[in-house]
Amino acid sequence: MNFSKYRDTNDYREILRLFQKSSEQQNNLLWQNINGKREVYAISNLEIDFVGREVVGFLENPSDLKPGHTAYFKLSYNDTIFKLSDFFVQQDCVSFKFPETLKTWDLRANERFSLDDGEEYSAVLSADSASDVSQQMKVRLKDFSATGLGLTISELNKHIIKQNKTFWIHAINDYKFHRPIVADVMYLSKEIQDKRYRFGVQLQQSLPIEAVKSILG
Repeated sequence: MNFSKYRDTNDYREILRLFQKSSEQQNNLLWQNINGKREVYAISNLEIDFVGREVVGFLENPSDLKPGHTAYFKLSYNDTIFKLSDFFVQQDCVSFKFPETLKTWDLRANERFSLDDGEEYSAVLSADSASDVSQQMKVRLKDFSATGLGLTISELNKHIIKQNKTFWIHAINDYKFHRPIVADVMYLSKEIQDKRYRFGVQLQQSLPIEAVKSILG
């Protein structure tokens, strides 16, 4: 696993938030490496004890876990990961204290990624939050940050950007958002390049980590 985009955190409030966000999502899991084999367990539900600073993870066949062996956890929110040796196995769950430190994906808001011109990246947007697919428009994605997109649009459709100050982003590449992300147009270039105009939007919320990973691979 490449940890270059991860950072360590031991802040209680942030750790609590990561568990809270992950408890609202699927694809939380844990695994153990036993005799050279990785045994993976899907966590169906996470419950958080705020007072006791404990977490309960429900999973099938928790009795298969090996107490005393390190367990590795991957939370769905921000691809958060941590490991524990001190946990308690019960009939249908595993419980543990908040880890003192964990690793979480770190995408800085001002870090901008330029994309290879040799490959085509796209974003799907519309000028109406409730628009159907027929009202959505695909534009080319040239660069991005956690809260902004650099895009290009054809000369034929340039007027759509000029006439609207706000758009709803429905997808990036093959990743479709559960809810469109609202974006404000920050600029529209006056110069044409390769029959396309460049424009930039600022997102009203950060890109989901899954969307970023779909771009960066």
